[in-house]
Amino acid sequence: YGVPRGYNISYRILGDSSELHSLSIENPAANSFVLDELEEFTLYEIILQAYNDVGTSDPSPVVIERTNEATPGAGPKEVNATSTSSTTILVSWGEVKKSDHNGIIEGYKVYYGGKSVPFQYKNIKSNTTMQTTLTELKKFTSYSIQVLAYTRIGDGVLSGPPIHVTTFEDV
Repeated sequence: YGVPRGYNISYRILGDSSELHSLSIENPAANSFVLDELEEFTLYEIILQAYNDVGTSDPSPVVIERTNEATPGAGPKEVNATSTSSTTILVSWGEVKKSDHNGIIEGYKVYYGGKSVPFQYKNIKSNTTMQTTLTELKKFTSYSIQVLAYTRIGDGVLSGPPIHVTTFEDV
């Protein structure tokens, strides 16, 4: 009953059993508010209540919203590289940790190069392919190799540290 003095917003990650995060907006004319510092590409449950000198209203129905997609926050784990000939290297990698996806992984880029070879990358346009063979490499040359995952928003973080592999020397 009465005119609101402000609003309480409560929220948490959907399915999280922890306590709700709460904040108060001490502006009765407010009709929107931006929650910040949330996890990317994550579902949240949000509840609103009005308050005044008499007390607090019943909670609103729970609203479920997903935050925006972003670039991956870390590179793939377990990157391995093995020279398979004088001109090829087999590269494999593991998953990006789920909490670092920040969206839907669309593919991977394998970066490679060295002191005598300019850096370039091979684009793997699949989120289920976890290995590739680099071809047409220079013989008996040391390569540094790193892998990143990407979402539709852009490239994530390179794996680290770089893996160093030398192609075979011809007999």
